Amino acid sequence: MTNVQQEEALQYFRTHAEDWQNKAKTSDEGKVNFINKRNGYVIDVIKDRKETKSLLDIGCGTGDLVCDVAKQEINAIGVDFAQDMIQLAINKAKGEQLEKATFECCSIFDFDFSKQKFDVISANGFIEYISQNELNKFFDIVHDALAPNGSFVVGSRNRLF
Repeated sequence: MTNVQQEEALQYFRTHAEDWQNKAKTSDEGKVNFINKRNGYVIDVIKDRKETKSLLDIGCGTGDLVCDVAKQEINAIGVDFAQDMIQLAINKAKGEQLEKATFECCSIFDFDFSKQKFDVISANGFIEYISQNELNKFFDIVHDALAPNGSFVVGSRNRLF
């Protein structure tokens, strides 16, 4: 079950998925590419870790972070509830022949965590789409899904920025 804010987000990404993907690629002079910036934070965390074998990117969008991590020979899974975004992510991974990049269209609250623990879990630009009750449940899920000595990277953009 989704709330009003989540339904609005789904509707937005149904019609703007390709625009979102293009935003991740642009580097306009004088503008901050917040998608690349926040993905870079996760890459920096991975670089600082002794070893990373797996990543879960929650709210992966068009899969840029998952694909970048998969290029480092790390198993990377992206989860997003917007089918149009996931389809673009799958196409990107196939086009770049990234076997270590996989994607699943579902809510993180429906994702099957029984298969593995993750060395790194990222959730950038995700928490603003869930309620306070879901946020508490989300942190419990992340806690249980992290491998020992795992890293959790979470970010939320300032809507005033």
